[in-house]
Amino acid sequence: MTCSSPVQWSFKINQNNSLDSFSMPWTVNDTSTLNFNSAKGLYRLNFISVTNDTYLHIYISTEVGGPLVLTETKSSKMYIHKRRKKIIVKWHPSLVDPQNTEYCLVIHNKKIYKTLCSAQLDKSGILSSNLNFKKSKVSSQLLTGQILGPQMSTKFGTDAYPIIACIGQKLQFAFSNPKMDETYYFSLFATNRQTNFTYQYGTISTNGRLKPITLKDGKAMFKNLKKMDGDALFRYKVPRNSDNTLKIFVASCDSKIKVKISKKEKVLLTKNVTKYSIISLNSVEVGTRYNVRIILNSQDIDNNSVIQILASSRKDFTLSFPLMPSDTRIREYESLKTCNSVTIGWYVPPQTQFQHYYCFLVKEGQILDIKEERGLNQCDIQRATRASDFVLQYCKYLDYRDQKVVVEKVRYLLPGKNYVFQVVVKKPQGKPLAYDLFQTHTLRTCSKFV
Repeated sequence: MTCSSPVQWSFKINQNNSLDSFSMPWTVNDTSTLNFNSAKGLYRLNFISVTNDTYLHIYISTEVGGPLVLTETKSSKMYIHKRRKKIIVKWHPSLVDPQNTEYCLVIHNKKIYKTLCSAQLDKSGILSSNLNFKKSKVSSQLLTGQILGPQMSTKFGTDAYPIIACIGQKLQFAFSNPKMDETYYFSLFATNRQTNFTYQYGTISTNGRLKPITLKDGKAMFKNLKKMDGDALFRYKVPRNSDNTLKIFVASCDSKIKVKISKKEKVLLTKNVTKYSIISLNSVEVGTRYNVRIILNSQDIDNNSVIQILASSRKDFTLSFPLMPSDTRIREYESLKTCNSVTIGWYVPPQTQFQHYYCFLVKEGQILDIKEERGLNQCDIQRATRASDFVLQYCKYLDYRDQKVVVEKVRYLLPGKNYVFQVVVKKPQGKPLAYDLFQTHTLRTCSKFV
């Protein structure tokens, strides 16, 4: 195994004090293995560097198979999991002597390495005869410039290549902040601790771009942005027999998000979404691919932030969610307040051809924080409305086709109490969405006319 130069090598066998066997010379650029039937005698190996000085790794064994057992049974697959701020490389353990096998991963932005020592030389520019990681951690750090331990993660700049991470028996490695426009080459090497034999275990490459998640027409999809480092990329292809309008429904279940829609790397629309949004794109063409990128607010990156997304351009597609008005606040008619009732109003959804189904949810207490003020989890309203802490809950159909505002008098409340109101609306046989939370209180004393 040569480190920095092609090497011509040959061997002679000394039997009965005479050189009676001579091999033809081989020239190798990286790793060469010769397997033959051995005989008793003294073997003399001759190595000549072709271009410049180099170091070699030499492994000799009379065991059946020798190093071929290790190299021929190497894992054929390495796996890559990409996130916005991280690329995770995983692999299977060696099938031969796994308890004595350790791994080093070499990362470069231009090439694959066939030998570990060639990567070490590129890193340090120093030829060192001590290439044993197991016995000399200090010399290994000097040689590689950057040896990583069990944390299995690092940040690096453009001047750090090659990155050499020797991680013991760990089976994965992650590094941070990959560049979108850069390709990364991973060369994995395995070292048997009993023999100190090092060989290339696998190679793989990828770029820093996010792999888009395919959106199927009319099929809702849920994703946890925390598990994706706060950044998810979706792709929708306009199918045949489509309308010229693409509708995209995005709901942020419990966090603020930014939505970017692009076509052929050109951004068509950017929108901040607090709860939900229905976005329409006109004049879409069959076969065109649209990318929808959803970015989580940096303040919510540590929370489990689930989003829901749905896209369709079919002519017969009807969105199951109601089209909410631009203003989703609930307002109170203060002059109509009593000790046991309040009168509230809100804007009607623009789809006035439907008779909408409304549910009224009332809790005793106050809105405690900003996140609660955003309202119910828009992705899980049906479960949330079954909670047991509502003091009042009822549903009914309301027909306001010729009006812009819904007015509802909520009764059966207690005097002098604080209440939080939630109004949920859905189309017939559709899915619900919620208006903003609203807080108010009843009068302390009751009029004799109430």
